[in-house]
Amino acid sequence: MDKTLIDEATRCLRVLDVYQRDAVVNLSDDYDPVSESQDVAIQYRIRPIDCEILTISDNNNPESKSEIGRFKTVCGVRLVNSDQEDDPEVLCEITTNFISDYAVVEKISDISVLKEFGLYNAPYHIWPYFREFIHSTCSRSRLPLVTIPMFRISDTNENSEELQEDKQKSSE
Repeated sequence: MDKTLIDEATRCLRVLDVYQRDAVVNLSDDYDPVSESQDVAIQYRIRPIDCEILTISDNNNPESKSEIGRFKTVCGVRLVNSDQEDDPEVLCEITTNFISDYAVVEKISDISVLKEFGLYNAPYHIWPYFREFIHSTCSRSRLPLVTIPMFRISDTNENSEELQEDKQKSSE
């Protein structure tokens, strides 16, 4: 993490909005979460995928323009059969994309400032929304309740493509 770039971003950006763009829940045809009681491993990921600066015009005053920093982040959870270590069967996969918008209150020197902020701060801001979405989706789908752990900076580091893993019994 480049602290200089993060410091500039936090000075230049203010949170405006965080919202869910889309979501997909896929259950394996062979998996019935209500009738089956088996050990499952929980894998989760959070990965920043895009950032950009948008220029927005005021409808009442077209001369007045403001800038928004927009970050797109993909989040996901998979329940896999923990009995299969080499190539575990995916029982369920839940993925969602979040958008986080920030008012640009001061000129940003370079796109690298946005990219660094997008790796560490934007995922931090969407994390509570992701946790609630997974918990409520699991409840509605009668899946084992998944508790997403507290956010750790290492969750979005260079290994962000790798899924994090926790063990949990489906009967809990």
